[in-house]
Order: sequence, then C-alpha cells, then structure tokens
Amino acid sequence: MKNQTLLIALKWSGIQYAALLAIAFIGFYLTNALDSIGVLASVLMYGIQIAFFVFALRELELKMGKNMTAPRAFELLGWFMGIGLMLSFFAFFIMDIFSSSKSMDLSDLMSASSIGLMLVAMLGYMFFIYAIPLAIYGIWRVFTKAGKPGWASIVPIYNAVVQCEIAQRPAWWVIMLFIPFVNIVFVVMLSNGISKAFGKEEGFTVGLVLLPFVFYPMLGFGPDRWIYGPEPVAVDENPIEDHLVD
Repeated sequence: MKNQTLLIALKWSGIQYAALLAIAFIGFYLTNALDSIGVLASVLMYGIQIAFFVFALRELELKMGKNMTAPRAFELLGWFMGIGLMLSFFAFFIMDIFSSSKSMDLSDLMSASSIGLMLVAMLGYMFFIYAIPLAIYGIWRVFTKAGKPGWASIVPIYNAVVQCEIAQRPAWWVIMLFIPFVNIVFVVMLSNGISKAFGKEEGFTVGLVLLPFVFYPMLGFGPDRWIYGPEPVAVDENPIEDHLVD
C-alpha cells in the first residue's frame, strides 16, 4: 500500500494522544489531592509516547517484511512528529476554549514570536522523545543481525558485553566504558569495531557515535551482513527443473 507508513502513523498517533489526554485529564484533577500524582502522570506520558512509537515501528516492520528500510523508519518518525504537532496545537486551542481562567487572552499568547518558539520547542521535544526509541530499535536490529538476542540491547552493562562480542573485541573493554574520559575513547573504538563488523568504514563510525538515531537504523535495516557470522547457504533457485533434467 502506497501510504502504509502514514496510515500506521495515524493509527498509533491517534491511540497515543487519546491515552495522553486521558492521563492529563485524570492527572489534572488528582494533582490537587496528591502532588506526586502529577509527577507520575508526566512519567507515564513519556513512557506512552515512546511505547506507541515502538509499536508503530514494529507494525511497519511486520508489514514491510524484507522491504523494511531505514528511510521507512525515518518517514514514520516524520509523520509522528507532524501529526503530533497538529494534535498538540488542536489540544491547545481546546484547552483555551474550555479554560475557566480568562485572565490571559489567546491573542496575547499566539503572537508570531510565541508561535515560533512554541513550534521549535515542540519539535525538539518530539524529536527527542522519538529519536531515542528509534536508535534503540536500530541497535536491537543490529544485535539480531549478528545472531544475538535483541533484548540484550536494552539490558544495562550486558548490552556492552554483547557489543564487544559483535565487534570481536575483548570483554574487559566493558570496564573501560565506565571510566570517565577514558570511556570516550573506548566508545569510539567499540563503535568502529561494530562498523567494521558489518563491512563499513570509519566515516560510518563517526555517524554511529554522533548520530546513533540515524546510523543504527541504517545498519540494522540495511543489507549489510555481519562478517564474523557463517557464510550464507546457497539456495538452488530451480530445484524442480534440475530434478526433471536429471
């Protein structure tokens, strides 16, 4: 389907914002009774945004199959941000209409400068919220391509051990990753090892270090094979014809 990515984004964005509005509504009325409710509601809202974006990524991957690529994941990210921006502005207007406080006029809020600042802040917030799970999902796919369990990518410390295995580096490097300043050098070296393990060059290593939310999905969804794995088995494309010839 041509607009499959958009339809998935619309579906999960709608569910996501319905859940967010429900939590915001409940949290608003319960905050007066218990201050900690507001904090819990905020944390829950962050978790919902991340979770539903991951659900959308997973559905897109299942539907695309072998045709799933990093650009598709980036497209989904873009749709999520665009839809989220529109829904957020819509919610803002609704809140203003039904607000009991009329001390501040909407025209005072919605000046050109305030709209611009609000737009930049909201885009930055949404990019931060969605870029993190996109990077983690890309790392998950890198792990599975190397024959490692995907869940290992979200387990602290153990994920570093698995990364050393993928890069064919000694396990004691994990200790160096927790030493201030020294860890910067070893992060770069380990990223370079992962890059080399999939046949990439140093330029790709720079991308893994500086833009992991871009380059890990590119590596995870790309065609590059883990060079330390077994050679792919050649499959006879026409076994029936060969049998008839024999």
